[in-house]
Amino acid sequence: MIKFKQFELSDRKIIEQYILNSGCNNCDFSFANLYFFRSFYRLEWAIYEEFLIMRVHLGQYKVPGYMQPLGTGDWIGILPKLMEEAKAAG
Repeated sequence: MIKFKQFELSDRKIIEQYILNSGCNNCDFSFANLYFFRSFYRLEWAIYEEFLIMRVHLGQYKVPGYMQPLGTGDWIGILPKLMEEAKAAG
């Protein structure tokens, strides 16, 4: 299992490193937005195989969803692990 943690201000430097190096210019991935919505979406993060993985819980759903992994390589290789995580969560 991937060990996820909640967003804290002290995480900003490491999270922004992955966001800025990913080349993804989506405002949903700004640290300010992620931190602001952390409680609403029960947003959590983890580093897995050099990728930033973010897990969310949308609305009344108890099962998690996952945002696009952010890193500098091909994240297709970690999809089986995310599928395993999702299956374990129901």
